[in-house]
Amino acid sequence: MKNKSPIILEKTNSLDILKLNNLSHVRVDHLKEEVQLVDSNNTVHLVITFTENGLELTINAKNLKINVSEQLSLSGEEINIHASKKLSLISDGNLISEIDGSMVTHVRGDNENIARIQKVTSTLGNIEMKANDNFKVEGERVLLNCD
Repeated sequence: MKNKSPIILEKTNSLDILKLNNLSHVRVDHLKEEVQLVDSNNTVHLVITFTENGLELTINAKNLKINVSEQLSLSGEEINIHASKKLSLISDGNLISEIDGSMVTHVRGDNENIARIQKVTSTLGNIEMKANDNFKVEGERVLLNCD
């Protein structure tokens, strides 16, 4: 089967539209300096914008999957992840967090940590725990100041 070239639907000084197939087309906007992937309903799914700060990529999708065989790295001055219903981090191996600054976790509901062994170490200063009600410690034996 022979590959078909894209068909130019519209060409102006500021806009080029290339038809890829019956379902999508590419819109090149020279004034905005961006490329858009648009479906037959004129919904924009992918935008590549060339800004003075560098390349900006916007993906509008129902589902987005990224598969790599080796390593996926994300780096930036700030990285924000937001989920409106649920956020899951799942590792079949270890999970390692290395933080040079402070870490603050706010949980509006309950917080539960479950592990085979729990270790809490303060390398400089106190370990502080506070409850606005009862403070319960349960164990087969509760040992204080013991190694």
